[in-house]
Amino acid sequence: RQMCIRDSIENPTVTPIRFSVSGTSAESIEVVVASMSGAIITRRHIPLDAEILSLDINAPHGVYLLSVNDGVHQSTSRVIIR
Repeated sequence: RQMCIRDSIENPTVTPIRFSVSGTSAESIEVVVASMSGAIITRRHIPLDAEILSLDINAPHGVYLLSVNDGVHQSTSRVIIR
């Protein structure tokens, strides 16, 4: 079984970024938001206690990579913040 990020509720989006994760039985995930050049904007652990997850970040408009990791699998999706 492979973990994946379902697209954000709206892309392009504004913060907070809203997304969902499927394919994991973990209780929490590590979420990393990075710029396209690889600079880490934020790294947080989020409990998987809701269908739609929310991540509030302070980042300028642009394209970012949203990566989630449950300790076994990793998935990355592109997010456009406007």
